[in-house]
Amino acid sequence: MNELGMNEEWTKAKMREGYLREKCAEEVEEYMHLTTCVGPNLKTQYMLCIGQLEYRVFQLKTDVARWQRRFTLRQQALNRGETPNLVQIEAQLDEEFQDYLRQVKEHLVAIKAAAQHASMARLSDEETSAIRVNYLKAVKRLHPDINAKTSENEILMDLWDRVMRAYRAFDVEKLEELEVTLNYVMTELGEEGFAPNIDNIDEKIKKLEKAIEQIITTVPYTYGELLKDPGAVEAKKQELKNELEEYRTYRKNLEETLEKLTGEGGGRFTWQIIL
Repeated sequence: MNELGMNEEWTKAKMREGYLREKCAEEVEEYMHLTTCVGPNLKTQYMLCIGQLEYRVFQLKTDVARWQRRFTLRQQALNRGETPNLVQIEAQLDEEFQDYLRQVKEHLVAIKAAAQHASMARLSDEETSAIRVNYLKAVKRLHPDINAKTSENEILMDLWDRVMRAYRAFDVEKLEELEVTLNYVMTELGEEGFAPNIDNIDEKIKKLEKAIEQIITTVPYTYGELLKDPGAVEAKKQELKNELEEYRTYRKNLEETLEKLTGEGGGRFTWQIIL
């Protein structure tokens, strides 16, 4: 191959290398944006709009299931000609319903987290765009999967850590300050500041694309379509309210039936989830 041909091959290789680094950086930024911004916002909106009703339905459904089981255990005792041991029955129910109680508590924690997230200052579209742009710039020059020097150089690694902290804190000003610092550091380091990390970069890109595809097809990202439709949201809320009313009625019937079963003065227990 003559010198011209070699130059053309080298140029093509460098162009491909640049394209792959750019593509990898964009995929990294998209992944982080989905997991740190879009996802939490969707989950918060869903939990405060619909999730609270789902929590009440599940709590009441669990309560009804416990009443059903309480009824069965007392009936079994009576069928054996025994007086139901109410304390023992409640202890058995506590054991059997541990997993349900755990799920109720987890749901409540999620609701509280959503309320806390909602209380945070919301970024404007301009601020969100600025964060994404500045983070992408940093990714292109500092991400260890793109710049092999980052993991080798203490200064660069510290800068990358600071970028990640600022990004996760949605600190626009700090990211802009770090861009200035990064420019200065890269100028001082010269060639020692950047070495393209293209080992298995195709595979890295494919993994990121697969991860992003999985993210956008699962909860909380699948809430997006529902939340964009006010009519669908109201229909869902009404459906849950109807369920609540049905479970309330069913529980009342169970309580009355159990009271008759145990006889007057037989002891009426109302179980409540204590969180």
